Amino acid sequence: MMKQHSVALGFIVVILIAASMAILAGSFHVKDRGKTATLAASIPNATRSATNSNPENTPASQLTNWPHIDGKIGPDEYANHYHDLRIIMDLYWTIDQQSQIIYFALQSLESGCIGISLGAVGRRIKGGDVLSGFIDDNGTLQFTDDYAKDDTMHTPDIKRGIELPNGGDSQTQQYGTDDILEKKGMTSPQGTIVEFSRKLNTGDTAFDKPIEPTPMRVQLAFSSKADDECMDVDSNNMVTKQINFFTGVVANEPQS
Repeated sequence: MMKQHSVALGFIVVILIAASMAILAGSFHVKDRGKTATLAASIPNATRSATNSNPENTPASQLTNWPHIDGKIGPDEYANHYHDLRIIMDLYWTIDQQSQIIYFALQSLESGCIGISLGAVGRRIKGGDVLSGFIDDNGTLQFTDDYAKDDTMHTPDIKRGIELPNGGDSQTQQYGTDDILEKKGMTSPQGTIVEFSRKLNTGDTAFDKPIEPTPMRVQLAFSSKADDECMDVDSNNMVTKQINFFTGVVANEPQS
């Protein structure tokens, strides 16, 4: 009888030891995962977008709250959100891969011009695909698809042309296109909001930049003034980032 009790007690001890080891292993595994996530979040110059409730970029039509171009930003309306602490400006976006459309929203605390430059190659916005505008005195959004020919000047694509060969020595002029699909904006004492959409690749190869699943040079800017050309932007109200619109990762520009 004593022998049977000893065997039973030994069996119970073995089970308790095994269970304790499993609990400890699970605890270390959870802690390790937490540490990895913390390290990933602390990589210099790189962050996930502040809000990324749709990391797989589900087609916008399938989202619970997909973007409506109405000049208002609803809770969780956009899959991605970047808030810049220096200039106090917000960028929201959602990609609908099925229709190849990207939805944008810009928000600032000012009542003047607001805009975004995509893919600039020179100093400031030179070579960038600029989308900018303002709300006029009648409450109408004046927002255009521009191209920046130099550091600060940008002109609507529809007013810019390139000389193309046409047979022999003659030349023909081909103008750019306004590729904003929808746009809506509003201004109030709390600031300005502009929502708009465009194709990921507009086909305007001369003046627009395709949005691809790679980091892209992006500039956000605003002004306290509302002028027809939105040129009067102080450098203190502009920020340059590298953004992968597909993954939602926002990073600082590499130091040259």
